[in-house]
Amino acid sequence: MPGWVHRLAVAVLVAACSSARAATPPTISSLPVVNASTLIADDTTPYTVTMTATDADGYNDIRCMRVLFDYTESGGDQTQGRGYMNWGKTDADVTQWGGTWLIADATGGGRWGYRTDQWGGVTYITPLSCSTTTSDKASGGSGSRTMIWTFTVKPAWAFNR
Repeated sequence: MPGWVHRLAVAVLVAACSSARAATPPTISSLPVVNASTLIADDTTPYTVTMTATDADGYNDIRCMRVLFDYTESGGDQTQGRGYMNWGKTDADVTQWGGTWLIADATGGGRWGYRTDQWGGVTYITPLSCSTTTSDKASGGSGSRTMIWTFTVKPAWAFNR
């Protein structure tokens, strides 16, 4: 396989979501999925990673959703991560666990960002955009939020190990 192609296993993605104080915390109802099993590390071809979280109290309670590439492979070693992107209702939701983030408006509402100082920063991916959609109830019943982050993969991705 050429060095500029890398196979991505779903197991290398980690996802998290958090909510406002609620009786029931949100759950990840659809784990992160990348739209291709083979990524071409040319920093040109766009890819997406999609995940959905559901909250029994409604999607308005979902405050933050995050995806981190290669967490499982890194064993917690931040130098082995290949990118960390998130969405939050506010800038404070995006930055709540510290670090340096580049933040912008997300299509569909809220803010999104990517970590620039740890977990690979921008060495391995070029984050392009983030969009969010909601379904079911905003409050008073179960509601879901789906995130789609778009990114390209840089040549360094293929040579991270």
